[in-house]
Amino acid sequence: MHIVKRFATSINPFVYYVPILYGTVKLFDYVIGVDSILQIGWNKLRAALGDNLAYYNIGVLFLYPFLFYHLTIFVFYIVIKIKERDKVKSLKLQAKDSEIETPENTRKAVINVLQNYLAILVVMLVQFYFDRDFARARRDPELPSFLEVMKHLILSMFIHEFVFYYTHRLLHTKWFYRFHKKHHEYKTPTILAALYAGLVDHILSAYLPASICIYILQMHLGTALLWLSTVTVTVIIGHMGYHSPIFYAAQFHDNHHLKFVYNYSMYGIADILHGTLKHSDVVENYEITNKWVPHPNNKKPE
Repeated sequence: MHIVKRFATSINPFVYYVPILYGTVKLFDYVIGVDSILQIGWNKLRAALGDNLAYYNIGVLFLYPFLFYHLTIFVFYIVIKIKERDKVKSLKLQAKDSEIETPENTRKAVINVLQNYLAILVVMLVQFYFDRDFARARRDPELPSFLEVMKHLILSMFIHEFVFYYTHRLLHTKWFYRFHKKHHEYKTPTILAALYAGLVDHILSAYLPASICIYILQMHLGTALLWLSTVTVTVIIGHMGYHSPIFYAAQFHDNHHLKFVYNYSMYGIADILHGTLKHSDVVENYEITNKWVPHPNNKKPE
């Protein structure tokens, strides 16, 4: 049962909430017989971009994740800093503050993330040079149905899970760890360093696992944007460094940064199959008490 709960609670709630909200909009659209605001927005976007594949494959699929990531980071960071004034401090997974949260290291992380995004843009331009429709994202006039969105999000989760696990595991081998070492400079995760990584690492463990799902499933561009949103929020939450009342993503990945040799996957399925799943003390306490508990390391000395 704990394995089922581990999987269910590791999944970013956006995987549930976004399709449900989307399905509600589509149902409302069907009942009243009028285009929803999403459909109207998509119609305007298609009219503006026309048939230029570069605008869709590079413009939309690059610009949207870039803006969404930084906006989400900003919102999460502000919320955490506001809540740190009260009891949230006791919910930190590790007692010490992250090493990156100094002005110098923060600038270093921001510059690194911007460099990685710029590098991804170059990679996408190269892909576009050899294949004009490299992403294979559909641009149908009609937005996809609720069932199609759910199907593609669920399939994407499983594809992403195993591609990420094997690329991440590869980066932890002695031959490739030099490419991954930058991401583990800080043993105390923080959202500021969610995508702090070397270039090869960023391409293999961030860009490839997320984008290959769009290519394999040839999902609608609208679904692709929903998918990239869920991955972005999952990665940020995994590096949040705090307990969560709904899912274990933060505890799960925090333990990976602390121990290095467990919890390589995104959702836990691949770790279960390969015997690399490791529950941290705080997860075990959560299982026993069924409530939030401060991390043992946060206890004040007697």
